[in-house]
Amino acid sequence: NETGRPDGATVDTNGNYWSAGVSAGVLNCFAPDGNLLHAIKLPVEKPTMPCFCGPDLDHLIVTSIKQPSDPTAMEPDTLSGGLFLVEGHGQKGLKTYRFKT
Repeated sequence: NETGRPDGATVDTNGNYWSAGVSAGVLNCFAPDGNLLHAIKLPVEKPTMPCFCGPDLDHLIVTSIKQPSDPTAMEPDTLSGGLFLVEGHGQKGLKTYRFKT
């Protein structure tokens, strides 16, 4: 489907759920009620884990799976396995805390 199979995820300060659509090449943002707010197309087929970053936690970094080389491809996929910065989405992430066991 258009949103892909959900993979890694994070939550923003508004309670929106950001999930990598690993089988659709997108980063999805779902409202707390489950409605899809955004589907951001990424330059790779298999994005995996979004994470808020930056001093104000207002950027997203997304990892991706390294695809095996396709000998029949016109151009090699040199971006798979890369790390991607997503800006301009207007949300901030939650601060994380360490805990002791």
